[in-house]
This record gives sequence, structure tokens and C-alpha cells, in this order.
Amino acid sequence: MLFGSCKDVTVGPTAILAALLSRHVAKSVDFAYLAAFLSGCCILLLGILQLGFLLDFISKPVISGFTAAAALQIGASQLRNLFRVSGASGDTFVSAMINFFKNISTVHLWDTVLGISCIVTLLVLKRSSISASDIDSACRLRLAAGWQYVVRARNAIVVCVAAAIAAILHARGTVPFALTGKIEGGLPELRYGRLLAHTLGTRRLPSKRSCLVLLSVTLLADAFYFIPRAALGAIIIVAMAAIVDLAIVKHLWRHSKGQLAVYLVTVAAGAGAGLEYGILAGALADLGRLVIVAARPAMPTHIFKVGNQDSVRVTMAGVLSHVAAERVARVLRGSVSVDHVAVLDGKLLTHLDIGVAENLISVIKDMEGAGHSFLLWNFSEPLRALFEDLQPGFETRFVNGPSIDQPRTI
Repeated sequence: MLFGSCKDVTVGPTAILAALLSRHVAKSVDFAYLAAFLSGCCILLLGILQLGFLLDFISKPVISGFTAAAALQIGASQLRNLFRVSGASGDTFVSAMINFFKNISTVHLWDTVLGISCIVTLLVLKRSSISASDIDSACRLRLAAGWQYVVRARNAIVVCVAAAIAAILHARGTVPFALTGKIEGGLPELRYGRLLAHTLGTRRLPSKRSCLVLLSVTLLADAFYFIPRAALGAIIIVAMAAIVDLAIVKHLWRHSKGQLAVYLVTVAAGAGAGLEYGILAGALADLGRLVIVAARPAMPTHIFKVGNQDSVRVTMAGVLSHVAAERVARVLRGSVSVDHVAVLDGKLLTHLDIGVAENLISVIKDMEGAGHSFLLWNFSEPLRALFEDLQPGFETRFVNGPSIDQPRTI
């Protein structure tokens, strides 16, 4: 954590962070320094105030939707390089797609061929493997092990092959692809200024991966000239496609339509308005879903007999907040008939707001006046004390025990 990145701590810039800051940094580089400084201040403030629990409100569908929207935006921004169309790439997925189709008539054939070929090659390499077992020959075992390195290095291989083709064609006097071009090598001057966070960020000792980046920008900058932009676009598009979690859509469709709606809202807002608006819209949609769940708690009913008496059991579970008061009343009025004994099962009920308890007492008394009978089964001692405090004499309705026909205990 102190000397570089590790599996538990994400250190350094990411593609999503770059996508969030790119349109602002394009106006002024100083914005990057200001954003880093203000982000650090916010994180420090959240830590001092112990507000980390706020992240608990960001659910898995919101995170997955945000990641999918980011992947769509980053991938769509590379269509300009993949097909070598003119015009801007766009700040969002929607704007990038609109700009792409507006300028689709400017597509260049050879860039398109190279880009699609790189995508196909990357996908084939990713899914290819050479099986080997302990009974195979040593040659096959070495071949299988070597092929794993090829698969892992597929991005570098594709870039090197594409750059080699471009360099050979360039030497023969033809440049059919848009190339990366000259990149200024070397390291930026280390100096104090603007914001202290900018200079302090350079004090951390580099890891092996930072070391590779430094080696590349100092010694290999000239070799980047011949890398086709279409090849780089293909690599980024394939990488973005891999991080879109489509399995969660299937799971949410099967088990939680509400969370699926939150996921779709996050993706739509992120793709249409921007990633920061996407995660905000997703969090608000998820909060709305939680409010609806709290206001419409599940209260299953079950008809059974106690001796010869027909009874209906209404199960209350979890936390019933004040927003569920009317829901509880409607379920009771709609589930209980005069010839049934209503049994309210509170075994799984952990908390009851005072407003819900008052409403429950009022409904029970009204329905008892109309000839209904009520028993409150296996309510905890604190809940029984709440009812008794609100309505003295209410304890006669409570029953405890493994079966509803057990003797009453007060």
C-alpha cells in the first residue's frame, strides 16, 4: 500500500477516472490538479467524520450499471479510431454514437479492416487454449505453457504486429493507416507549484508496473510512432466489452425486477448524460426502490385450522416503519373474515414503529367491534411492552409457544 499497487488497493489513474475528467482537463490541465486536491480533501473529510457507511447505499446494480455505462462510453469513443471517421468522439456514449453515424461516410477502408482484424484476433486468442495433462509429452506440456503466455500477452502481440506492418508499408512509401505519430518522450520536470498534491503524489516509490511505464516513455517513445490508431481502438473496445457484466442482467430479471430497473436507470443516465449523472441517478433510483419496499412489506397469509376453528395467519417480518402503516391496515382488513380467527405472527418481527403499532391497535379494535377475533402470536417482549404501553389491557391477545393452540402466557 505504501510502495505501490497491490490486489487490495487501487493506485493510479484508471480509464473510468480519465473518462470522468477528460472533458474538463481538455479545457485546462490545471483542472486535473484541482480535482486531485479536492478529491483528497473530500476523502479526508469523510474519513474524519466516519462517513464511510454512505458507500453502503451504493448497491451492486448501481456499481454494475455505472461500470457498464463507462465501458460503453469508452468503447464508443474508440469507434472514431477504429473506423478512422472524422469529427469528435463525443463526451458520452450517446453523443459518440451520434457523431459516429453523422460522419460514417468518412470511414476509411484499411483502418476498418485492420481494426476489425485486431478485434477478431484478440477474441480468438482470448478463447484459445492448448490442453495438456501429466500423461502428455514434455513437448506438449511446454507448448501448452508457452501458449498461455501468448494468450496473456495478446494485446502486446497485436500492437507489435500491427506496428510492424505499418512500419514496413511506411518504408515502401505508403501509409494506409492513421498512426499514433510522434510522442514526446522523457519525464516531466519535477517542481513545486500550483497545488501541493501534485508534487506530493510523485514521492511514492514506483512498483514494477510504474517502472515499465517510465521505461517506455523514456526509451521507447520513438517506437510508438508506427502504432496504428485502429489497433489501439480495437484493444480498448475488446477490453471494455469484457468488463460489462451481462450475467447480472439475467439474475436480476429472474429474481428482482426492481433492482433490474435500477441497473437500467444507471446505464441509461450514464450513457446519455454522463457517468457522474449515471451513478447519481442510480443511487436515487435505488433509494426510491428501498422506500417502496419499506412502504410495501411482504405480509403473506395462510389459512389453517386450530381444532375446528378456521384461522388465517398473517406473518409480519423484519422492520415495519411508519411508511408501512397503511399497508398493514389494508392487509388486515382484506385478509380477515368474520368466521376466521386472525393470527398475527410476530416471530420474525424485529422492529415496529410507534405509528404502525398505533394504527395496528386501532384496526384490531375496529374489526373486533365488527365481530372479528385476533391473536398476536410470538411477539417479542419489547413489542408486547409497546402495545401494552399504548393500549393498557391489550396483553390478553398475546400468545406464545410453538403452536397457536398452546395456553396463553401473559
